[in-house]
Amino acid sequence: MREQVAELVAPLRQPRLRRLVGAFLVNELGDGIAVVALPLLVYATTGSGVLTGITFAVVRAAGVVGRPIGGLLADRLDRMTVLPTTFVVRGGLLTRAAGS
Repeated sequence: MREQVAELVAPLRQPRLRRLVGAFLVNELGDGIAVVALPLLVYATTGSGVLTGITFAVVRAAGVVGRPIGGLLADRLDRMTVLPTTFVVRGGLLTRAAGS
């Protein structure tokens, strides 16, 4: 069992991959929070169930539309540049949306 675990985590000894995996985990955590937090923010601000539902739908639709585009970019460009750049851009957009 220990040998299997050691073999599984061996790639994480590479610093670049470790940073990429760390960025991915932080991104996934942020996505999970955003899916819940943005509609709640809209409801707390407006008190409208309809606007809350629209916000939830827009957040989910953005992922459905954005993932294929991101996949195309990741296939054509250097992934080590594309992924961190998209994480920073998305973080900025979410920060901007929360501050509005």
